[in-house]
Amino acid sequence: MKVKACYEYVNDLPHEITLGELAETTREKPLLSVYSQGKAEWLGFGGAFTESSAYCYAQMSEKDKQSTLEALFGESGLRYQFCRLCIGSSDFALDEFCYVEENDYDLRTFSIERDRKYVIPFVKDAIRHSTRELLLFASPWSPPAFMKENGTRFSGGKLKKDCYALYAEYIVRFLQAYREEGIRIFALTLQNEPKAAQTWESCFYTVEDEIAFVPYLRGALDANGFGEVKLLCWDHNKERLYERADRIFTACPDTVDGAAYHWYSGEHFDAIGALRAKYPDKLILNTEFCKSNIEDKTDTRYCTELLHDIRQGTNGICDWNMILDENGGPYHNRQGGCDACIRLDSATGSARKNGLYWQLYMFSHFIEPGATVLWTSTYSNEIPLCAVKNPNGEVVVNLFSSAEKDHHPHLFIDGKSVEITVKAGGLYTVILEP
Repeated sequence: MKVKACYEYVNDLPHEITLGELAETTREKPLLSVYSQGKAEWLGFGGAFTESSAYCYAQMSEKDKQSTLEALFGESGLRYQFCRLCIGSSDFALDEFCYVEENDYDLRTFSIERDRKYVIPFVKDAIRHSTRELLLFASPWSPPAFMKENGTRFSGGKLKKDCYALYAEYIVRFLQAYREEGIRIFALTLQNEPKAAQTWESCFYTVEDEIAFVPYLRGALDANGFGEVKLLCWDHNKERLYERADRIFTACPDTVDGAAYHWYSGEHFDAIGALRAKYPDKLILNTEFCKSNIEDKTDTRYCTELLHDIRQGTNGICDWNMILDENGGPYHNRQGGCDACIRLDSATGSARKNGLYWQLYMFSHFIEPGATVLWTSTYSNEIPLCAVKNPNGEVVVNLFSSAEKDHHPHLFIDGKSVEITVKAGGLYTVILEP
């Protein structure tokens, strides 16, 4: 292989730097090693079409809408493909809503009219702008209140057992309505954050509850022409990813296709690797992560998360809100907002990219859907790396330094190496071509 390009990002804008040529080497250290052995197929990067993001998009001028679509979905931007939809309201909606009126056990009032105002137009614009098919998955935050034991869509509570079949039909109605809009959904998570009783929309599921609900949902999907829709369990933090998914995969080996996870309880990257080792053919997907509404160019948690998720064998990564305003919203039933890679100035309708955008760009712009995630190793935990082999044969290597000083390791692949100067806090993308 030979070096095609190398890009560096250190708290500013990514820029290209020059590397030497790969050459035969007998050196033992300091090496950043890339191996030909694969561990997972890559689906893509993306973000969530929350109502808040869609509302912010709707406030933009036409010029800013087009630049935002290109920044998120275009060939010069993040090239997003793997994106999330909310089934009903999440905390990042203008207010609480679901798709049926209270106590409508026949679902006669079911309607996605609310989504037609902001969410669906944003999705359709993204589909038109993208040069590739979007892989959309959907997650519920809570069933309708009358289907829950606590009688509210907030504060946890559990789905009534005698409403399992009704709720499965409710989710199928959502898929049907979106299909009528020309929007195909390839996967569902069973429940967003099923271990959390939040002040916003939430619902509590034990592992036994998830296992018990799967046959109802899988049966309703199969009976209504959605047999190809994949089911993902857990959809909560990594600290319990392995144990939760392991139990559900064991109980539902043919009806649950994978597991989803978030990042809010700490790193726990080895949980991904352990699950990947035991279940090499299951989907393992990062379906949500975000940080508080503080813009800080020195906060490198995004690049750390992306790099380690990939190197452990995840199949795809989806950020939370794609667009938020200067207050980190809109939102409801929570104390504060979040950051997003595109920020709206609500007074002017103008949009801008921030530091999170460029951390995502260093990965998502270069890694192609269908890539093979490769094994890697590093001489120092201060400079971890991940690598993929794109369908065209190019190898994309990402590395990040948490060290306090510059280092000069050698990138090593197929018996050859090339020196790279790694600055303190630097994020790098190296592209190698056959």
